[in-house]
Amino acid sequence: MKSLKLTTLIAAIIGAGALFGFYFTMSVSIMPGLDLTEPYAAITANQDIGRATQQSLWFVALLGTPVALLICIALYRKARSVRNWLILGMVGWIAMMVVTVMLNVPLNQILDG
Repeated sequence: MKSLKLTTLIAAIIGAGALFGFYFTMSVSIMPGLDLTEPYAAITANQDIGRATQQSLWFVALLGTPVALLICIALYRKARSVRNWLILGMVGWIAMMVVTVMLNVPLNQILDG
């Protein structure tokens, strides 16, 4: 049981870190870089980035992280401080999904025409 707890905790941490790294990189380097290019080139590049992202391991992190977090929350239900941090991580994942689905996806669909 101890190894299952540790394995799922590590998976949740790696998944959350991968998502953070992806969104951070998009925010601080890729999008500002696209702003510096010609509009047609930026739109084409953004469309290509979107298509490449949809065909990558990003979805494993996107959908696997909440699964790992939920399993960890159940496994660490008696360890109050650990459980609370995991719940906070899940709330952060939900907030990230709301922003992605409500803002980013519609903008990408507009760009795709």
